[in-house]
Amino acid sequence: MSLPPRSLDRRHFGVLGLLAGASALGATASGCSGGSGGTDAAPTPSERAQPRSAAQVALDGAVYGYAGVTMTRTRASLVCLVGANNLVHQLELATPTARRVVAPNVDTLYSSAWLDLRAGPFVLTVPEITDRYFSYQFLDVYSNTFANIGTRATGGRSGRWAVVPPGWTGELAGQATGEVTVIDAPTWDVWLVGRTLVRGPSDLAAAKIAQRSFQLAPAQPAGATTGGGTVTPATVPPPLPAPDCDHPSDPQEPTDGGAAFFDELAALLLSDPPPAADRPVVNALVTIGVTPGSTPSRNPDRTVVAMLARAAQDAEATVTRAVDDIGEPAGTWTASYGFGKYGTDYLTRAAVAAGLLAANVQEEAIYYGTRSDSTGKPLSGAASYQLHFPADHLPPAGPGGFWSLTMYGEDNFLVDNRARVYAVGDRTEGLAVGADGSLDIYVSATQPAGPTANWLPASATGGFNLLLRVYLPTAAATGRHWAPPPVTRVNG
Repeated sequence: MSLPPRSLDRRHFGVLGLLAGASALGATASGCSGGSGGTDAAPTPSERAQPRSAAQVALDGAVYGYAGVTMTRTRASLVCLVGANNLVHQLELATPTARRVVAPNVDTLYSSAWLDLRAGPFVLTVPEITDRYFSYQFLDVYSNTFANIGTRATGGRSGRWAVVPPGWTGELAGQATGEVTVIDAPTWDVWLVGRTLVRGPSDLAAAKIAQRSFQLAPAQPAGATTGGGTVTPATVPPPLPAPDCDHPSDPQEPTDGGAAFFDELAALLLSDPPPAADRPVVNALVTIGVTPGSTPSRNPDRTVVAMLARAAQDAEATVTRAVDDIGEPAGTWTASYGFGKYGTDYLTRAAVAAGLLAANVQEEAIYYGTRSDSTGKPLSGAASYQLHFPADHLPPAGPGGFWSLTMYGEDNFLVDNRARVYAVGDRTEGLAVGADGSLDIYVSATQPAGPTANWLPASATGGFNLLLRVYLPTAAATGRHWAPPPVTRVNG
């Protein structure tokens, strides 16, 4: 079983893993599933002795760059709307009209900002919020989560957190006294993703007030009243290329440019130098003309350009295959253990970027997914289903956390229905619990005989996917001791 795959219209939902080093990259990119257990494996002497072809280097490089190009395209779409270094808030919960990012949740209001740290650090100011779940996730431009603040990570306390660029040598106002906590960013471009819980329709206004209390502003150096900090000029790379807002690139199709995919990767390598652990694959890319800031698609040797185009196409297929074996088994579902920080597991990173972009670390949230019932048959709107949670087996959200079950169509977006219900969870008003404390949830295209609040409307036609989110999971979940119940077909 696996998390939901990408659909025929190529909308992405994703996840899975490459190994460290050039030789291991070649093996995994050719179709091995990898996984979180293999990131530290070293190539054998015989593997090191076998040179890889230019085509294999290109394929490995395309898988390596998949997440980064997806991120830069995602950044471009927001920068075209509101510019960089601006914190913007989603003011309504997601609906089927929300099609900018796949698999949106309907539990939280999102906030988002893309930071360009070349001019200096930025400070996120957070008030004390102890009665509502919230989190701010900090991702580098290669899609790794490098920090969190919020209900779990910082106890909901008030404070000011400064994101500083690589090589930062200054001192910020309030840093010496502890009024400002410094977060070191691994890349010059950083994505902030905020989530503020909404308990239900009547709570939306209060959630917006809490959301607006988060503030982003340039940091001030120690002893100054205006302006930001400084970085040694020689260490500052050029910014990412300005996006073409009239002809935006699709973040969900990062390889659609063929050989030009490597132009985007080369620009990224120049603007956001990768960590030292990536040197094997980056050095291998140099051997086929992909160097920081280059335009490999303009190589006068058209056979090389054709090879790069094929590599981009093959990388898309490689990631798609990985998505079909996404995550780790959790009963008849799969779970997102180990997501958020990928190291040199480049295929996992690519597949997560393909469909669960900005998936958080498991301490913050675990995502359980399935596209099949208990017999292995694909979920279909032509049938009706039941999930039975025994009283001692309810979704394991810890104190301050929550859970929800959401249905997505084959394109991994929300599906419209007359009830306008897109998820069922612990905050669902009127959710009926059995006399023994158990919980039944019904998933079907037509309303079942059971309690209305326990009904999750399904797509009337075609297949669909289910995603169970557990925020602030307990040790039973993070320790892999809990799994959702099977999805049982009750008719059809």
